[in-house]
Amino acid sequence: MRDIPEFTCPYGAAKLVLRHIPAFGTAYCLVAAAWDLPGLLAQCREACRMAGAGRIYAGGRELPGEPAFRVWRMTAPRQALPPAEAALEPLTAGDGEAYLAWYNRAMAAVPGASALGRADLPALLSGGGCYFVRRDGQRIGLGQVAGNRLLAVAALPGRGREVAAALLSAAQGDTLTLEVADTNHPAMGLYRSLGFAPAAVVETWWDIT
Repeated sequence: MRDIPEFTCPYGAAKLVLRHIPAFGTAYCLVAAAWDLPGLLAQCREACRMAGAGRIYAGGRELPGEPAFRVWRMTAPRQALPPAEAALEPLTAGDGEAYLAWYNRAMAAVPGASALGRADLPALLSGGGCYFVRRDGQRIGLGQVAGNRLLAVAALPGRGREVAAALLSAAQGDTLTLEVADTNHPAMGLYRSLGFAPAAVVETWWDIT
């Protein structure tokens, strides 16, 4: 499903992010301009529902009420990380479907997570940085890194610390970064245990379902 970069109505304009609906049932509305904010949000809500969204978040500017979640950038000095004890197995074309299935299954309930589809595989493969994580002959998780950023982590229950540490060993630079929703309490706790600390809010989302 394609996004709508310029959704306009008499009440304003927004970008509708619809590509996550098939996998997660979630849509996002980024307000660009609003002459009548309640009217614009109502129109966005209706368009997202017609596209099949079960949950709809809006952001891009300050909205009334308490946010559903905020996305924090967290940073850590490389020397604070524990040694990686699990091995990295780079993603290959033959394992693409398995990677997508595991990733989408793990991320479906994660606030602010992006869904991946078959169309994303060429970029994931050519860009590198996507790995399965293996320990004692078993795949215990997967994820993606780019430069100094940890982009995604999915792990078997109880293996998150091992998986994150292994993925971070492939990141570059002395200061490592990641982004996580403040309502994702298990992930926030995990990253704090690895030496990460909140640095700045990068996104704020309101539930307009």
